[in-house]
Amino acid sequence: MSSFLETIKKRILLSDGAMGTELYRLGFFVNHCYESLNLTAPEKIRGIHESYVKAGSNIIQTNTFGANRHKLELFNLGDKLREINTKGVEIARDACTGRSVFIAGSIGPIGKSLPLARAVDFYTEHALALSEAGADLLILETFHDIFELEAAVNAIKKISSLPIVAQYAVNADEFNSVSSDDSENISSQMLVRVAERLDAMPADVVGLNCGMGPNGLLAAIPVIIAHTAKPVSCMPNAGHPEQVGDRMLYLSSPEYVGEYTGRMIRLGVRMTGGCCGTGPTHIKEMANVISSIQPRLTVQTVAQKKTEKKERAVNEIHVPDRSAFAAKVSAGKFVTSVEINPPKGIDCARQIASVKLLHAAGVDAVNIADGPRATSRMSPMAMAQQFHQAVPLDVIVHYCCRDRNIIGMQADLMGAASLGLNNVLLVTGDRPKLGDYPDATAVFDFDAIGLTHMAVSLNRGTDLIGNAIGRPASFFIGVGANPGAVNLDEEMARLEQKIAAGAQYIMTQPVFHIRYIEQFMLRLDKIGKIPVMLGILPLYSSKNAEFLHNEVPGMTIPEDLRKRMENAKTKEAGISEGITIARELLKTCQKGIAGAYIMPPFGMAQLAVDVLAGIAENIRK
Repeated sequence: MSSFLETIKKRILLSDGAMGTELYRLGFFVNHCYESLNLTAPEKIRGIHESYVKAGSNIIQTNTFGANRHKLELFNLGDKLREINTKGVEIARDACTGRSVFIAGSIGPIGKSLPLARAVDFYTEHALALSEAGADLLILETFHDIFELEAAVNAIKKISSLPIVAQYAVNADEFNSVSSDDSENISSQMLVRVAERLDAMPADVVGLNCGMGPNGLLAAIPVIIAHTAKPVSCMPNAGHPEQVGDRMLYLSSPEYVGEYTGRMIRLGVRMTGGCCGTGPTHIKEMANVISSIQPRLTVQTVAQKKTEKKERAVNEIHVPDRSAFAAKVSAGKFVTSVEINPPKGIDCARQIASVKLLHAAGVDAVNIADGPRATSRMSPMAMAQQFHQAVPLDVIVHYCCRDRNIIGMQADLMGAASLGLNNVLLVTGDRPKLGDYPDATAVFDFDAIGLTHMAVSLNRGTDLIGNAIGRPASFFIGVGANPGAVNLDEEMARLEQKIAAGAQYIMTQPVFHIRYIEQFMLRLDKIGKIPVMLGILPLYSSKNAEFLHNEVPGMTIPEDLRKRMENAKTKEAGISEGITIARELLKTCQKGIAGAYIMPPFGMAQLAVDVLAGIAENIRK
């Protein structure tokens, strides 16, 4: 197994959740010395570690947070310090047998104001016991005094060669108004000073933990990232606890914590996990989020398995010859496409009727989503075949990485090519947690970048590792992009990789802010412009607009548009206003885009026809 420091450079690492929360749930009350359970109840500690490993943790922290001399002496256990720490490492290691998991020796604050020299003695004694027991790294966490943390790290580095993760616990009272937009904000200034001191420490990874819950740390972590080149960690608690009966409970759901995990990673966090109030269900959700953001395989990894083969000349199919849709886009014609979701059963008569309507209205292509929002639906390839039998209209088949491994994805794409399903939109896919089967396994061997490489290889007459497949595929390769992404820098960096991999056109997420589209197009010019089909989602009602604005991550609808929808007092008026807004947006943004990609709500194909009526012909001219 690679070292911890090598691994954190290559991928996001996920630590475990709270130990105390789980022990309390098992009936060990807070007046107990939890660290002594390493000796008296090792099977309980091992069970908690195993639950986190099963949930997806790459790092397991030992049950030694308070196993320093000061805290142990409060329970008359000072003479057991080395035994407790050694056993803590042994239990964690045993729980991870057969798994590639790092064991982190957990070190918390002493919990008492002491002369700094005396405190340093306690920390070095604690760290030495964990190092000699065989920990892979040391995590110093939940320190509210930055100077104490700094002294501890400096002292431990002198007696141990293990990597050190140093985490400061943001105080909610001190930093309750962190704002990166206000350089004069006192809280922001204080956090900047913390960030600077973290960066100056000889720690290998620095970051924040516990503190103000996921939302609070999300506001604070960009300051840390901006002031260090070191890998950054962030391990929030589950928010503020609330009194429920006789207990203090953390009410943040795993989904809530998972959502914020994704946001933190997109900001640049390299190591995450949970603190107080988080358990295995939180960690499992965080693991699912990480797997969807960071697939397990890379094209480079697969390429290493190539065998020496003679080069063989293969004539790739010219792009305009791959489909009628590809020919129109290549010729610079304004194209239109409408998304149709597959049914949740085996009857797609309603969808076929919609396609006939769209064909009669002059739409150039229909998009078929692949398990949108991670719901279980008919295969888009099967439905595409039925569409082809019903009408002579191009189909764009979405294909996502969530449900199949690398072998299955390649088999599917070769099957699509053999059936003449040449227009594809390659996407990473939504996490299963969003859909009907939250416990389904998310595969994510590849993301959309790797999948694009695969499709390009097939177009060249070989599979991903260079095996000849005979006749080359004829894929016209599209990829997705979100002009309204929370982290546009990351979005554009990924889009640049997709284009470099061989993407030939872009279909965007729906956007309602004109400025988002303008800045997206300006930045696209700098990384390699390819045709863009603008995503348009006609609003249906005021309730629909508010839901999209407040509940769908990454989607914002300007207040003036929501007000217009609110003023539409009837169902018919709401639909009409939504159509009008969609037409206005399309007209405003028509310069520079290759076409319109309409996503009608509730599968209402007529809405898409109404949006395009009277617009498409004018744009074509």
